[in-house]
Amino acid sequence: MKFLLAALAAVCSASVANLHTFEEFTKAFDKKYDNEEEKLYRRKVYEASLAQVLAHNVDTTQTWTKAINQFSDRTPEEFRNSHGWKPYWALKGERTFKAAPPLPVGFKLSDLPDSIDWREKGVITNIKNQGMCGSCWAFASTEVIESHVALNTSTLVELSPQNLVSCDSNPDHCGGKGGCLGSIPELAFKFVMDHGLASEADWPYRSGGTSQDGDCNATIKATASIDGWVKLEENNYTQVMYTLANVGPVAINVDAIPMQSYGGGLFKGCSLDKMHIDHVVQLVGYGVDAEANKYWIIRNSWGDTWGDAGYMHLLRHDPAEDWCSYDIYPADGTGCDNGPGTVTACGSCGVVYDVSYPTGATLL
Repeated sequence: MKFLLAALAAVCSASVANLHTFEEFTKAFDKKYDNEEEKLYRRKVYEASLAQVLAHNVDTTQTWTKAINQFSDRTPEEFRNSHGWKPYWALKGERTFKAAPPLPVGFKLSDLPDSIDWREKGVITNIKNQGMCGSCWAFASTEVIESHVALNTSTLVELSPQNLVSCDSNPDHCGGKGGCLGSIPELAFKFVMDHGLASEADWPYRSGGTSQDGDCNATIKATASIDGWVKLEENNYTQVMYTLANVGPVAINVDAIPMQSYGGGLFKGCSLDKMHIDHVVQLVGYGVDAEANKYWIIRNSWGDTWGDAGYMHLLRHDPAEDWCSYDIYPADGTGCDNGPGTVTACGSCGVVYDVSYPTGATLL
């Protein structure tokens, strides 16, 4: 994947609900532009985004709202190339992951609880912001390791995405070229197996403000480790549901382009004819709303002013709906060098296509 390092400024704590003027927007998100020409261009993009937000939100048929956020001065094309991404596992035939355990004999989806939310169980850290770096892969991988460490040790510790961004190489260009130019959870998990992972306190995140990977410091002591990882069967809704209910949160890969302006509610903005998986997030649960709409609970890494305090309720399709599409650009995010030219991804925005989680997560 090729990334344009768009100036995605760090999200501030100001409320975005009442932002209307460009001046209010630039102040709230601490936007800085190189010259007046760029500022004028960003104003035009912002005003077009604002018009789309307002038009969407007066449509009473919509189940979700759009909002002004740190991406509102970026075109969809710029946004596509700025937020970083994920994989197809084709590392020269190397398969160091574990297959998902078989489902219990006689298992039915109806055996599962109606809802699961791992936030309620104290195993999810606070929302984070990847900023000006295509490091979603590092954030989602770190977050799911944090959760499984907490499940195994009853201790929730913030771990270091910077450790992965600075040190984890990507020679086969899976989901990018490494660091701020993209990678995949599988590579992150393998790195943590081999080297462990530092804490956020020992190795704070810096790349979000610099767009640079930073130097790898092998002298910083690891705080956590894993002994492997599980990769679920591609597009297996039943495995994903069972794993969420019985194992814990997972790392998933989605088409994030339609999510740029999401502001809350049940998101139904995914498209079947334009699937383009390009972003890694953490899946922390599922549920059913008051109108009997089924949803996934997505945790993003775009700060707590995006979406519903950093989260999204994403429409959950039953397998019988056959909600699947072709991603014809896997090299832009889901592919390694010499990987397939087309992949099939199922679920809203490809949510059940590529799903993984670590095993043996513990503190050192």
